[in-house]
Amino acid sequence: MLSLLHTNLLGSMLTCRAAMKTMIKQQSKSIVNVGGVTGFRGNSGQFMHSTNKELVRFSHALAKEVARKKIKVNVVAPGFVHADMTKRLERKTFKEKYLGGLEPP
Repeated sequence: MLSLLHTNLLGSMLTCRAAMKTMIKQQSKSIVNVGGVTGFRGNSGQFMHSTNKELVRFSHALAKEVARKKIKVNVVAPGFVHADMTKRLERKTFKEKYLGGLEPP
């Protein structure tokens, strides 16, 4: 559990911190983090996955903090991919609701 938090959240936070040192000196300044849909809303049975996606809220807070330095911070949440946690979901639902269905990881 801790290794997931270290990789998914702490790793991204440390990378942002290291990148900002260089970005402050540059003209073009943009950080794009990759989050997940569960970062915007938690799902039942996915508490660990949702917790790891706290990167979404971190990115919002960081954006406010570094705005005065003209650094933009955004998060992309690409949606569902083929994974163990999506195997039980109906494929028809994805084809109807999401652009072309599931993407490979």
